[in-house]
Amino acid sequence: MNRQPSHSIAIGLGLLALLAMAPSPALAEPAPADSTPTKASSAVAAAGLLPVHGILVDLDALAAPGKSGARPSARSRDGAVEDLKKLWKDHLKVAGFNVVQFRIDVNDADARDAERLVELCAWAKVEGVRLAPCLVAGPIGSALTDDYSKRSAAFVAQVIEAARRAGDDGLASYAQIMLYALGRPLNHSASQGAVETATAVRVLKSAAEAIRTSEQQALAGTTLQPTPLSIDASFDYELIRHGAIVHTALTDDAYQQGYATLRDFLLAVVAQAPVEVVSVQWFPGSVSSEGVERLPDVVTRLQSDLPGKLLVIETGYSSAAGRDTAQARYYALAFQNLSDLRMTQGIDSPFAGIVWHSAFDRGDDNGKPEGANVNWSERAGELTRMWNDPRSDAKAARNWLDRVEGGLGVMSRASATSTKVAPKATLKLLASLDEAVGRSAEQSGANAAVRELTARGTGVGKQLKDRLQGAMLGLLDTWLAKTADDLFTTQPEQAAAPQTPGEMPDVQIVGIGETPTGLKLGGSASIPISLFNAGFAPASNVVVYLKDGDAVDLSRSNPTTLSPGGTTTIEVQWTPTRTGSFRAVMLDAYCDRDADPSTNRALLGDVQVDPIGGGGGTGGGPKGTHGGFNVDMSGVLATADFRSSAQSSSAPGFVAVEAFVTPMTFMTTTPSAPAGSSGGSTTAPRTATAGKTAAAGVASGATMTMSSGEGGSTMSARTVTGTPSTPAPAPSVSEPVAMTIVNPFPSAFTQATATLTVDDRVVATRSLGTILPKQRRTVSFAGWSPPAGGTYRVRVDVKGRSPLGKELNTWAADRIKIGSALPQPMMAAAAAPTITRLTTRSLTPVMRNPLSGGVRPMSARPATLGAPGFRSFARGGQPLGLGPNSIEIRPFPVTAQSPVQFSIRLMNSERESVRQARVRLFVDREDLGEVLVDVPAGGYALASGFRTWTASIGRHDVRAQVSAATLNGEATKPIMVLTGAGPTAAARLGGAPGVRSIGSRPTPTVRTLDPRTPVATMSSAFESPRSGLGAARPDLEITARDLHFMPAVPTANSPLVIPITVRNVGGAIARDARVLAVLQVDGHETARQQFTTTVAPGASTVLEWRLATPASGQLGVTATVTVLGDLRPDNNQARAMATVSSGMTPVKLLTPTRIRR
Repeated sequence: MNRQPSHSIAIGLGLLALLAMAPSPALAEPAPADSTPTKASSAVAAAGLLPVHGILVDLDALAAPGKSGARPSARSRDGAVEDLKKLWKDHLKVAGFNVVQFRIDVNDADARDAERLVELCAWAKVEGVRLAPCLVAGPIGSALTDDYSKRSAAFVAQVIEAARRAGDDGLASYAQIMLYALGRPLNHSASQGAVETATAVRVLKSAAEAIRTSEQQALAGTTLQPTPLSIDASFDYELIRHGAIVHTALTDDAYQQGYATLRDFLLAVVAQAPVEVVSVQWFPGSVSSEGVERLPDVVTRLQSDLPGKLLVIETGYSSAAGRDTAQARYYALAFQNLSDLRMTQGIDSPFAGIVWHSAFDRGDDNGKPEGANVNWSERAGELTRMWNDPRSDAKAARNWLDRVEGGLGVMSRASATSTKVAPKATLKLLASLDEAVGRSAEQSGANAAVRELTARGTGVGKQLKDRLQGAMLGLLDTWLAKTADDLFTTQPEQAAAPQTPGEMPDVQIVGIGETPTGLKLGGSASIPISLFNAGFAPASNVVVYLKDGDAVDLSRSNPTTLSPGGTTTIEVQWTPTRTGSFRAVMLDAYCDRDADPSTNRALLGDVQVDPIGGGGGTGGGPKGTHGGFNVDMSGVLATADFRSSAQSSSAPGFVAVEAFVTPMTFMTTTPSAPAGSSGGSTTAPRTATAGKTAAAGVASGATMTMSSGEGGSTMSARTVTGTPSTPAPAPSVSEPVAMTIVNPFPSAFTQATATLTVDDRVVATRSLGTILPKQRRTVSFAGWSPPAGGTYRVRVDVKGRSPLGKELNTWAADRIKIGSALPQPMMAAAAAPTITRLTTRSLTPVMRNPLSGGVRPMSARPATLGAPGFRSFARGGQPLGLGPNSIEIRPFPVTAQSPVQFSIRLMNSERESVRQARVRLFVDREDLGEVLVDVPAGGYALASGFRTWTASIGRHDVRAQVSAATLNGEATKPIMVLTGAGPTAAARLGGAPGVRSIGSRPTPTVRTLDPRTPVATMSSAFESPRSGLGAARPDLEITARDLHFMPAVPTANSPLVIPITVRNVGGAIARDARVLAVLQVDGHETARQQFTTTVAPGASTVLEWRLATPASGQLGVTATVTVLGDLRPDNNQARAMATVSSGMTPVKLLTPTRIRR
């Protein structure tokens, strides 16, 4: 967003201004009187929900409405200050903002501008609001000059000089400036022209150092500390130049590459410039693709990549992109998702809050929707070229962007030149939010905890922080219920008439990458899956789930759409949370109203995850080893054989579990020694106890712990020191059971409830009302304490109804162990390195304490489960936008023996053209040649002319390599090719023959846990009256690739699964077909099983034979299928072989041999 006039974009925040790695609390800055406003203007900020809740105000537009880019007169600028005060009083204050942001052009600023800022500081102190001036260099798009640092430093010195002239009150009110923002986002070409990263780093470093030096000199002799400094970056710019513009789906490829370039820019700047705050602008759904559900993921990624920096999100929604109610919905969801993230991280979170863009619209022409005939992919390239070269011919894109940016306000104007504003629904929403939080915060004790927190200043204990965090959970429940009723309630969907298959989507898995091997705890594996929509309708909410044999979540992809006849490749990244064997790992594809779910499953087999290399050593970082323990980034201790017992299972198309936290019970205080005793007991917060009271007479130095799971991590509390004594037992408190759920879908789920059970007994049930579209929400249950030591099974079930009324269920479960014995003491924590840096002024009372130790999770033992937010891709972008979906295949689906043509679609998001890029293509190991192609700046190119490939039956990897100058990249798209004999379900649904499933979804009613019992899995394919099938007889077939062992190398005495795929390539239904499976060991029959199934013409079915692996020997399995009237009995049998292993080393499956009768 870079089209605002000079004083307009604001990054405000009100956060803790401290160093990247702060000193210990004992050395922290005491609470200065000048840092606390006279009164709180925001209940949201006062309760600690979001310490920064700011609004951007365009002072130039207040001074001279309708004269964008023109320098207002001195009289107009004086009037703008009074207009701002009136705007605050009449509209903004009631909405609960505590920060006001505005721009000041240092190229044009004079002594009177400095005096106006001091006047605003005095007003802000009275009103209890903070100021965040952004120091810009000239109008939007003007070239960045080398004297920016000198001019900025001089202006700051003028402000302090003006404050001194105002006396002690003037200096005291100067502390209302929470930070100085260093200009516009320099990663965005439209801000100050095209600026290379190295130049941006040099300018920002010079400006930060000059301002800091100038301010310290001007404040000499006062008690005031320097003001924190902030830099800004635009995420919209990075996304759009990778094709993710509004009205297009935000793919993982675009999100990955956009974030990678954003991160690289920020890392380069913060490595050199002494800044404390990083602010990121993102307007999903208005400028770039919709992605309100990904806001928390951007924050958590930045927390990991920029440790020690405070983070602010600048966001908003334009009424030009939708109605005012759409803007209010966006505000509700963005606020909920980001505040929920901060609540779960606790008050030490480096995420400070939100600055909304902006106070009022620029004009009255922002409500006109864009025409439906716009090619938005081309619009993204047009915008990128316009930003990189303002002289380019992009009138339509420029007009559209002006309308969007002009409609970002929470108040509307009668006209572009009018001084009268009227509140939109969004402002009313924010006012109701602040009022509701104010009531809830008082009732829950959040306000009392904040008052105690701010009164202490330094040395705030963990108990108090936990008490505030617990009070914040649930602050928004009442408001959310009302918001759902007011903004998200839609008319009930009419009962749809039965749809014919041709009116429905049909998502099929048509290719998978290699099964992950050699995984270690803490590592990750990326699994590419190629999908095809064989139906006539678009497939919406397409998600691929990775689950184990018990349907427990391991990972999932993000929802996307797939057009009829379209194909896409999705990468699912899996980071295991425990060691050991994951049995029968499978991929399940889902879409709404899928016509044939039988083609949606792929079985990967058993996957082994080994422990991280352990051993001794001193380590020295967040992942160092300490005395045999491995410490991961989240603070969970993992032994060499860590096994997490937490798990979750999400219903396809329903909410997923992001985190599950089970409770620990702790003693509030230890017995006190008699007065005057030098060896008295000390307060020992969070010492685990096994009941509602602490055991008396605990020995000095004893430690009580809680451990998780079998051989799991042992979490040890602080050691109790002092003299043994036996006074009355102290009471205990318990952290809540909390589960964070995410709804990644654009639909709401109604009548939602959450039920807590402990050892299969219902403890509590909560009504959640409506789970909003794309919402992140933490559900907590407080008040449960274990009655005694032991192991407890804790589970939370979330139920809700889909828009069509179907009841869905997602659950998370854990086993917790409350110890009453005295286990080994906890290891000593590694000492953090001591870094001496300048301490800047504290910014908000809630965030007063220095940030130390990174983000504190909700509990010492969080469990990140199968749907870890939006991290289903590797870091780093590919050159020229290369990804699996860049590979285009014609025709698709691919049939055996057919000629296949390939092309590679490339996108250049940079400011210069790429000439003679080399593109080489392989199918497996077959080289199809190399072509050269020019890719224009901000444009696209199609590399074609590769040799034709003749398709052969089986799985294949299509691999593209791109190199240009210093750029090198590679992408792989897996495909599956099968016989083209006979029509298939895909053909009847508008696809082409030859595509089948790699597996199929089993019928739940026939699934059994007994590994010796076979499981029959039937296809749900249908017979279409309009299919036009010519043949009158069935033709059942089992091919050499349709029979194998899972795992490929069976382990002695372990569970074994033998999937048998049967396809009907004939023209009639095969009813009551019989499949006989015979297992031999060293040539002798040991078991047999017969299945009965029905297969529609052109469909397939997968039968799973579950049994125990013999102790040793060579295994051979033969499968034979028979059916009355079979057209070709010679393709009805196949055989596969494998060798039993006593170890865990995986080897490749022996090639199955097809047997003809």
